Amino acid sequence: MPCCPTNKVKSLELPVLNDNIKFTSQIGYCPYCLSLDMYKGCPHGCKYCFAQTDHLVLPGIGVGLKDTVSMFSFDKTIRYIQGDTKLKHNHLAEYIHRKQPFHIGGMSDPFPFGIENRVHHTLAFIKAVGEYPCIWSTKNPPAAPEYLTEIERGNHIFQFSCIGLPEYDSRVELIEPGLPRVGVRFENLTELKKASKKIILRLQPFIPFIWNYDNLNKFFDKVSGVVDGVSIEFLKKPVPEPWKDFSKVMGFDINKFFVDSPCIDMGQDKVFDTRYRYEMLKLLKKMIHERGMEFYAAENYFRSMSDGPACCGVSEKDDEVFQSKLTYCLNTMLFKAKKEGSFCWDDIEKAMPEELKKGKWVSGFRADLAKLTIKQVLKRRYQTNKSNSFSPGKMFCDLKAKRVNGKLHYFYVEKDFNKGFDLYLEQYDKDYGNSILKDAKVI
Repeated sequence: MPCCPTNKVKSLELPVLNDNIKFTSQIGYCPYCLSLDMYKGCPHGCKYCFAQTDHLVLPGIGVGLKDTVSMFSFDKTIRYIQGDTKLKHNHLAEYIHRKQPFHIGGMSDPFPFGIENRVHHTLAFIKAVGEYPCIWSTKNPPAAPEYLTEIERGNHIFQFSCIGLPEYDSRVELIEPGLPRVGVRFENLTELKKASKKIILRLQPFIPFIWNYDNLNKFFDKVSGVVDGVSIEFLKKPVPEPWKDFSKVMGFDINKFFVDSPCIDMGQDKVFDTRYRYEMLKLLKKMIHERGMEFYAAENYFRSMSDGPACCGVSEKDDEVFQSKLTYCLNTMLFKAKKEGSFCWDDIEKAMPEELKKGKWVSGFRADLAKLTIKQVLKRRYQTNKSNSFSPGKMFCDLKAKRVNGKLHYFYVEKDFNKGFDLYLEQYDKDYGNSILKDAKVI
């Protein structure tokens, strides 16, 4: 049975930190944002990584890390699951009681290559969590028998993050230098499919520079027998990040590209032009659906193109154990509007349980918001449509704000991207160094 090659270093002592279970700042729009990480730090050294930038070397691993890798304890988390009455019953405890699925691996891979296979920290969690539903994000899917046995006993959905295959572009493995070869990881994924409830391919980030039309078709042919769905998000350029190593691997200055090309500023990030992303997502969705897979747009602006409101790939068709979700959130409301025409604040407030209305906003991003309740923050965002990027009308392309009887409503109106753009896709596709849209006869 395939598994990742073992590292030559026999032992590794890692510091242990307190549990980090939390609702993330995505609690305003994500149905599944009850999050935790197994590790702090990551050995994979991906050149585009948004979670870490300045990497140091951990002896025996041979790949860059931000500081020394640490492990997060999960003792308190398990006590929550077991209903320990000595713990404070807050909105976090309430949603664990309701079996809101954990999303694991948002900031650090739960199966870090060269580390997990020696300390088995995540394996211990899988054993301890039992049948509690978990959604995993990883670039290094586990396939050793002891992992598969425990995963099969529980309720686990896996998102496998992948940017491409080296047979299509040799730069792929240079971009993600700290991982086993992609072929090995795909073999592991095939084994993991037998034990997990569902497999979602996270084509994140989607990097147009390393693809062409023919290779995209070959790639989706290859994965269609293994994964149930595909989630896609374009490469974003963090404004302060120099990306020197990434540019060196790619063979051109990516920083300059995002400055000179017709890209969009979104707060701290620069993103590919709106119409380019829209046309590319339409093409990718068509390719994915033709092969019988589900499609999910992890781009907030184009969320309505997805087959469901959760970009992690959980849908209404999945097992009941995964259906405990945040029904008030904006992603869910977007799909309500898509089906019924519109929504307003009353719909959000009605769907929000009392425990969350009283709960404090996630701290760590803005101190002023951390003083408010979740309800207060969401209402503030809902009512400022013009300037707030988190308001429904700004976050999703297909929502239009309109006051009805004095109340702000958001109506679902499909965006027409063929009007109001000075950009010609043919020139833009040329600027990317490939011709995906041209070869697909989109332009």
